[in-house]
Amino acid sequence: MSHSLQFILFIFFTLLISCKSADLPNIQVNDRELIIGTWADDYEINYKIDDHLWKMGSEITFHVIEWNRNKNFIIVENDSNNAYNAGQYSRIDYIILDNMKPYEWAFCLTAYDKDTAIDARNTPAADGENPKSGCNGFPFSRMKRY
Repeated sequence: MSHSLQFILFIFFTLLISCKSADLPNIQVNDRELIIGTWADDYEINYKIDDHLWKMGSEITFHVIEWNRNKNFIIVENDSNNAYNAGQYSRIDYIILDNMKPYEWAFCLTAYDKDTAIDARNTPAADGENPKSGCNGFPFSRMKRY
């Protein structure tokens, strides 16, 4: 490969990595394409997830604060109208599922009652290598399109 082509590819990938929307959480394109949408979990709870909100059923809402694109976790603020842990912060770890149709990905509500977003971020990650028990001793919730 010529040095000119290597330089052009380096510039292209540098620009690609550094470009992001100022008003959106830090979301990788592939994560966004996969996770944004309407879902149902193993327990038939419905979810609606977009760039700014994670809604679980009709009564639980989380506001997206940070989407860590390298470590597959999301930091959210619990809505002030939630019945439990209102106004506190949660960490949601997620994994991509291969060969588990209709399920495409799974998540763990790793922390749900932290006083700050930093406390939620510093919570140890769920064990995505063990999705049957890696969510605080429980299975990850598998997600399928709704």
